[in-house]
Amino acid sequence: NPSNAYVRRITLTWGSTPRDLDAHLITPTQAHILYNSRGSQSSAPYAQLDVDDQNGGGPENISIYRFVSSSGRSYKYYIYNWSNERNLAGCGARVSVQSRTSVLRNYLCPSSGAGRFWNVFNMSANGPVTSVNRIRTSAP
Repeated sequence: NPSNAYVRRITLTWGSTPRDLDAHLITPTQAHILYNSRGSQSSAPYAQLDVDDQNGGGPENISIYRFVSSSGRSYKYYIYNWSNERNLAGCGARVSVQSRTSVLRNYLCPSSGAGRFWNVFNMSANGPVTSVNRIRTSAP
C-alpha cells in the first residue's frame, strides 16, 4: 500500500516521575490530538493516539496515517507535564519519530528550561521534521 510509506509514528517514553506526561499533536487543519481527543485512523484528522499512560513510563504513540495540509501550517508535536511532580528539565523523557521503516529522529528532553510544555518539533505536511526541543511555559 503506497500510503503506508508516509505513516509516521511518534513515541513518547519516560521514567517513573513525572507520572503523567501527555503527548499532543496539532495538525495543519488545527485538529488537536491528545488524551481526551484521540483522533482517527480512517477519517480526519488521520492521526491517532493509542493510549494515555498516567502511571509513568509510557509509551504513548501517535500515528499519522495520512498527511493533511492547510495554508502553509505545520504539524506541531509537544509534551505537557500533566501531573507535575517534578520539572520537565532533566526528567529523561524521550521522543522517537519513525517512518514506516526507520527511526528518523530521537529527542531527549532538555536538561534546562522552565515550564510544563516541551515543544519537541514541527513537521510539514510532506514530512520534513524541524527540531524545536525547548521547554516553555505555554503550548506552541
